[in-house]
Amino acid sequence: MLTNGWDDDIQKRTADKFGLDYQEMHERHHLTFDTYEEGKLSLDEYLNRIVFYQERSFTKEAFKAFMYAIHRSRDDRADVRTQG
Repeated sequence: MLTNGWDDDIQKRTADKFGLDYQEMHERHHLTFDTYEEGKLSLDEYLNRIVFYQERSFTKEAFKAFMYAIHRSRDDRADVRTQG
């Protein structure tokens, strides 16, 4: 099943969870995402550009774990809707 991936809702929820400025993160995302999507950047390189360009109080691993968890949660809810 295809998802919207890193859409506005997930970006907002992630920014809230980690105390990030959503607008700044979103702007940095738009400047970088095409390069990532074309396979020219790894996920770590992408995150370095949109989140970890400065020191944070959380780790990249914690950030990625939350991203993956929120995607799994959304995918599980979508699967239930399509099975019903």
